[in-house]
Amino acid sequence: MRSVVVLTRGAGRNATLAAALRARGHDVLELPCADTVPLEDERELADALRALSSDDLLVVTSRTGAEAVLRSLGRPPEARVATVGRQAASALSARGIVVELVAATGAELARDVAIPVGHVLLARSDRALRDLPDILARRGATVREAIAYRTVSGIVGDAAAAGRLLARGASVVVASPSAVDALLGALGPNALAAARVIATGPTTAAHVRARTGRDATVARWERISEVVS
Repeated sequence: MRSVVVLTRGAGRNATLAAALRARGHDVLELPCADTVPLEDERELADALRALSSDDLLVVTSRTGAEAVLRSLGRPPEARVATVGRQAASALSARGIVVELVAATGAELARDVAIPVGHVLLARSDRALRDLPDILARRGATVREAIAYRTVSGIVGDAAAAGRLLARGASVVVASPSAVDALLGALGPNALAAARVIATGPTTAAHVRARTGRDATVARWERISEVVS
């Protein structure tokens, strides 16, 4: 029997992975659970970025956030820069921005980064988790938030069909805590009990654990087809 993989990223963002999975003999069901959308007005983000000085630290927590920063700023910031995840770091580095620290999770970054003399500016989703700013604040940092994009949760597609597949042991790929919340909200708290859960980062995996008590396999997006196989 062919195995089934449920993909939960937003519409139009699964094509490469879906093709790779099908090439390896898997069936794929796309069930968008969360998506990111640009801000209608990025002037507030741009103002916050331009106000940064060499005494400050800019923290970017995703590739989507990095793209928003690049659009809004248009030049390397005056501040030091740290990111959560290599995708964000790669996007910034490709535009000549030096990234001094790349952490796997927000909590790791908050624990390891050198606290600046000035303030820490977090450029991230409007629905980002609180662990990063809370840990930074406990370490004595002055933290400011700048919304870089919005995260929209909600199931698009045949949730009932996905629920039946997951109950039979299908694999499911989740790329954000918001996707996990949307999936469990639509299918119930035990929806992942029989499924193989693959998370695209440790933050999402930790959220799976917190919500379900289960461990998820962590794999970068470009390696998921190999992990499923």
